[in-house]
Amino acid sequence: MEDNKTLDMSEVSDISAISGTESVTAPSPEEVNAANAAASTGKVSDDGQGAAFFTAADVRAMSREQVRRNLDKILKSMESSEF
Repeated sequence: MEDNKTLDMSEVSDISAISGTESVTAPSPEEVNAANAAASTGKVSDDGQGAAFFTAADVRAMSREQVRRNLDKILKSMESSEF
């Protein structure tokens, strides 16, 4: 069971510490950005717009430029039994 203790007000030098009226300031946008940058894993190189997997039919239907642009994903797709 918790002990109910009374607070001796003569020991409190800052009334805001117990009154709940302390002033809280929000961090600046620069501070938020710095904190986010420190916690970030970094930039994502994939924009999420392309397919993660290509079939052989997909590759055959691509232009040469599309094949060049997606070569890494195509090579990864070729490792799959579904290619």
